[in-house]
Amino acid sequence: MGGLEFRVEVGILFLDFQYFFCQNAHMRKYEVIFKALADRKRLRLMVLLLKEQEQFFVCELASALGDSPYNLSKYLKELKMVDLVEEERMGRRVFYRIKPAENDFVEKLYQLLWMIEDEELEGFQQQLRLRKTLRGEDECVI
Repeated sequence: MGGLEFRVEVGILFLDFQYFFCQNAHMRKYEVIFKALADRKRLRLMVLLLKEQEQFFVCELASALGDSPYNLSKYLKELKMVDLVEEERMGRRVFYRIKPAENDFVEKLYQLLWMIEDEELEGFQQQLRLRKTLRGEDECVI
């Protein structure tokens, strides 16, 4: 069977997509999601957003996780590409949050991610909550 093949560069991660006009396209969708979550930093970010159930600025997430805004932007972009994270623009400001589950697979995936427990993650949650209290009127305060 014929198909459409293309390669997308996401940061340093290369995702190969091959969509066939059959059931293979469904399996590829799951493969891309798992590839996005295979990186420890993206996984940690995903679990943090999931457990907090709020929207945050990149600078708030970067501060709480001890990473650069540039890196966090890349991680969020990669999670957005696989429909796990969504953004909301307010003028020049952009908030990021978990995208609501659109099917049973994503709902169960969110349940599994919710079960991840880690002392370091709990510290990041506390830092993020504290960081959010510094937020100005819909703007990130550094």
